[in-house]
Formats: sequence, C-alpha cells, structure tokens
Amino acid sequence: MSNTKIKSFAKQTLGCQCPEEVFDFIDCQRDIELSNQILLTNKINIGNRLLIYIVETDDINFIKINLLAILQFGVKERDSKTFNRIRFVIATNTQIQW
Repeated sequence: MSNTKIKSFAKQTLGCQCPEEVFDFIDCQRDIELSNQILLTNKINIGNRLLIYIVETDDINFIKINLLAILQFGVKERDSKTFNRIRFVIATNTQIQW
C-alpha cells in the first residue's frame, strides 16, 4: 500500500484529522503475528501518533473468538509506544450478524 493510499484511507475512510506533518512518517507492515491464532493483515504507524490494526477475514467465528484479544494487543501497543490513537479495521466480504 502506498503512503498516498494510506493517507487517503486514514483521512477519508477512518476520519483521521491529524495535522499534515503527521503523515510525513508512515510505516506499513504486513502479516504481523500477534499470537499463534491471530495474524494482522496490516499494522500501520502514522507519525508515531496513530496506530491502525487491519484484519482481513471472512470467518465470523474467528472474529467472535479473537476480537477481544486483538483489541487488547492493540491497546497495549498504543499505550506502551505512547500513540495518541488506535483504530481497528475488520475487512470482510461476509455479512456480519451478531
């Protein structure tokens, strides 16, 4: 994913209102293993202020079982690295019914 696409995604899709200078630094990592069962599709660091966790899955049971753990990993990383914000994205083609 290019930095231009990441910036557009953060601003337009996620509603990020960070100042422009925050987007001078963007680090996007793929296939980040949080545990034996949880793999992030992408982890994005924007300006060391905004952290984005992206999980792509069509397995609703995976989300039901692992959502809390994903949130806990993200909040722990946000806090330990003193990010201002974190956003979680679950990308799926499946209609989710809880």
